[in-house]
Amino acid sequence: MRLSSDRAAEWPGSYLRWINVPKAVRTFFSVLLYVVLASHLLFWAFIGWRLMTVPENHSSLDIKTFNALSYGLLGLAIVVALTRRAFYVPAAAAVLALASLGGVHYLDRNNLMLQYETWISRGMPEKGAPAKIDSGR
Repeated sequence: MRLSSDRAAEWPGSYLRWINVPKAVRTFFSVLLYVVLASHLLFWAFIGWRLMTVPENHSSLDIKTFNALSYGLLGLAIVVALTRRAFYVPAAAAVLALASLGGVHYLDRNNLMLQYETWISRGMPEKGAPAKIDSGR
């Protein structure tokens, strides 16, 4: 049996979407997604600016706490994708959240941005020096 063009265009939403969600709830989650997405972009703009202008690789900011916001954005993107017909913005938000998780891991592993206590405990490595990985031996 062949799907009609209307049903084929709505495929992800037609089978997975929460149908009886009030419009106010959908709007709330959509606005919240845009706010969290904007905060993500501002955070990465700040990190890029800081990496280019500040020679030190340590600060009082623990970049790993940003992972909580990334997981929140990922969950929010899934909720919005299930409550809206168009899923391109939530898909882009989910990709950004996953890229943010990878970016935070990269910044940490290459000692590009560390919390001060972590920087001290790692032996005050230079900016960009790969982290020494304990092999457990």
